[in-house]
Amino acid sequence: MIYTREQFERLRIKTAKKMAADSKLSRAALDVLAEADKYRWIHQTNWFGEPILQLPQDMFALQEIIFDTRPEFIIEVGVAWGGSLLFILL
Repeated sequence: MIYTREQFERLRIKTAKKMAADSKLSRAALDVLAEADKYRWIHQTNWFGEPILQLPQDMFALQEIIFDTRPEFIIEVGVAWGGSLLFILL
């Protein structure tokens, strides 16, 4: 099925709410995160060759917040190698 943008957004919000309410899925997701942490999953992301110590989905969420709010300043505390700083600036 082909959706209009409006239909797609309504469906996206509806399914996101359902997913957030799914306690079984939330538990399984936490289990995956805990297991993957044994392999330093959070250290597997780079941006322009520099490590980002955050998960890609978190970076996408951050990008959306920045896009929606258009802050005049962004202060990043705890820069390791600068990958997330590059992500925010570029």
